[in-house]
Parts: sequence; C-alpha cells; structure tokens
Amino acid sequence: GNGLGFSPSAPQPVIRGLEGESEEGELPALWERRQGLGETFYYLHVITNTSLFRKPAVVRGGILADDMGLGKTAEVLSVILAHPPGP
Repeated sequence: GNGLGFSPSAPQPVIRGLEGESEEGELPALWERRQGLGETFYYLHVITNTSLFRKPAVVRGGILADDMGLGKTAEVLSVILAHPPGP
C-alpha cells in the first residue's frame, strides 16, 4: 500500500502529490539522516551530496508540467480535497 488511504489503482501523480505534502516531523524528499562521529547526526541530500548539521526545512509545492489533456486539474483537485485546510 501507499500509506495514504488510496487504492493501488489510484493515479500515481496524485499519490506523489500527497507524498510531497509531508508531515512536519518528516524529512523533505531526497534528504537522509546519517550517523556522524559519536552521538552526532547530519543530513545528506542524496543527489547534490550537500550535508547539513541542522534538519533541512520541509519544502511544499512543486511543478506539475504534463501535456495538455492529461488531467492536471483533476490531480490538483484530488490533492486539495485529500488535505483540507485546518481550522
């Protein structure tokens, strides 16, 4: 399962959109927490190989750049409806 409550046949762009809306305690995509020397930890970006000693900020949003007619509006509305604004 995808852990988001969608069936396995749910459109993959919708699942990826929801995964991008990570919870505050989670690391942003492409970052890993690594063990440093002794009791220290650092955070590594797996593509750029950039390392930080503080937890990277959660990044929200993204670019949806499919060709016309592939359902971008339905994808965005699905993500919005799955994450209604809080009180």
